[in-house]
Amino acid sequence: MTYNTLLVGRTRSGKSLYAKMKILRILERTGKHAIIIDPQDEYTEYMKTSKKELISDLQEFKIVRYIPRGKTIKKKVDDVDDLYYTICHKVRNCYIIVDEAPKVGGQQHRISGGLDMLVSGCLKFGLKCVLITQRLSMIDKNISGNCTCKILFKAEEDIDWERVRKYSEEAWKFLKFESKGQLPYVVVKNGDVVKKCHCLLEELKNKGMIQ
Repeated sequence: MTYNTLLVGRTRSGKSLYAKMKILRILERTGKHAIIIDPQDEYTEYMKTSKKELISDLQEFKIVRYIPRGKTIKKKVDDVDDLYYTICHKVRNCYIIVDEAPKVGGQQHRISGGLDMLVSGCLKFGLKCVLITQRLSMIDKNISGNCTCKILFKAEEDIDWERVRKYSEEAWKFLKFESKGQLPYVVVKNGDVVKKCHCLLEELKNKGMIQ
């Protein structure tokens, strides 16, 4: 990837499977470095790191995850925002995977300073971001505006479907009415649909990535 990516879909739509199998697994195979912001402690197959050990762990393990600390969303955002600034200033040639982005600084109209800097300036820092969310309507527009690529799974609410439709009428029509398989998705780059898939599971099976 040479661009920022927004990965969107409702619960159990396939977006987490896509992130693990078609993004992280490929980064792993090609020896790329990645930092996962993991607020729900979901990516347990990867090394958990701390702010203090981030740089050394990244060099040793290549792919690491950070779990934001705090009992409330505000405290988690305050905690992880320091890490975003650290990444901007000290990390290069790395992928940043931000899961549940609205809960860790990407909420609409409330984007944190560190995440704003990361998403807006990551390419000049030699970084590439993948931001994951269930709800398009909850993600800040500065994030979506700085993501050249949008990988769209089925949406949650009507307002989210309308956002999909604004991105691409073709993608909206395919996901809402035309797709026939399980876990369909569409890839949109610069406003153009470049891929439509009826079933992520079948695609992964055909490529030998799952049994």
